[in-house]
Amino acid sequence: MNSNEIIGFLERAYPPNLALSWDNVGLQVGHHEREIHQVGITLTLTPEILEEVIQKNIQFVVTHHPLFFQPLKRIDLSKPSGMMLEKLIQHNITVYSLHTNLDIARHGVSDELAKLFGIKQSQVMEITSQASLYKLVVYVPCDDFETFRSNMLGSRVGHIGDYSHCSFSMQGEGTFKPGEGASPYIGSTGELSKVAEFRFETIVHQRDCEKVIADMKKYHPYEEVAYDLFELSTLEEPEGLGRHGIVTPINLSEWEFPIQGTLKGNTDLKKVIRKVGVCGGNGSKLIQRAIDLRLDLFASAEMGYHDELLAKENDLTLLAIGHYASEMPMIHRLSEILRDQFQDLDMIMLSSKHT
Repeated sequence: MNSNEIIGFLERAYPPNLALSWDNVGLQVGHHEREIHQVGITLTLTPEILEEVIQKNIQFVVTHHPLFFQPLKRIDLSKPSGMMLEKLIQHNITVYSLHTNLDIARHGVSDELAKLFGIKQSQVMEITSQASLYKLVVYVPCDDFETFRSNMLGSRVGHIGDYSHCSFSMQGEGTFKPGEGASPYIGSTGELSKVAEFRFETIVHQRDCEKVIADMKKYHPYEEVAYDLFELSTLEEPEGLGRHGIVTPINLSEWEFPIQGTLKGNTDLKKVIRKVGVCGGNGSKLIQRAIDLRLDLFASAEMGYHDELLAKENDLTLLAIGHYASEMPMIHRLSEILRDQFQDLDMIMLSSKHT
């Protein structure tokens, strides 16, 4: 298995362009073309976990927290960060990080928390991305259609909500006359050709249009491909930070939280909880949004003193569950997703440490 295949899958599922502007996601160190047999998954790559990676001969590590947040000005091999980088290069280990793009994307950190907390009708708390959808229409000779469709639906197209491989096709007849200098796949120069073709339609997200067109031309047998790309009035599903929705009404005193934490703000145990929000990592900046949404409870990693005062003043209950506990459910889920996708690889959950 090539490392680029793993990276390609991760970037389709959790596009890097969703990450916040200050973040540093994607390839941290390593090679796109390395042969991979073992993949390790961890929240943060620490010196202790790196020793485990080396011992288990893992060639590719997926982390949530990036190795580098700021541009490097120097690499001091006597410092822990420099020692780690030296060992990664010496042992030819690739590190790839999914951070705020994993927080923001559908089926990411906050969606996993929402499932744990039993949130129904889940919606994004703070939208950071909602781009246009496009419809791609292309015409393919019948003999090549099944292979073409299979290749296209295995790439970045055909995703509508929780459904994948969405497309439509119908058969018709295409005509063309190759001119001088053409090298036609079907027909002869200067002669009108009539060819049985399929019209293939599918959905493309705005961020993927350029790559999809390049893939389409690669998979299509014709020298010149006839296609259309239409911008739709429908926008793609919003993506962003945090999730909120409803739960079965329950007194605060009776709720057995799936992740234990510290109650802050309004801690009245007789309070009835109906509307709940969650955010993996530090979601303190979403507290005002939780108030605006009239949530009863908001769970996230860290809550400061002033956050607690603001919540109490606005009748909001906070549940501080800690950074590690808020993100680890998705790390375990990511391990399952990769194991299902790449069944020929050894997927190894690295030591669970509070990092």
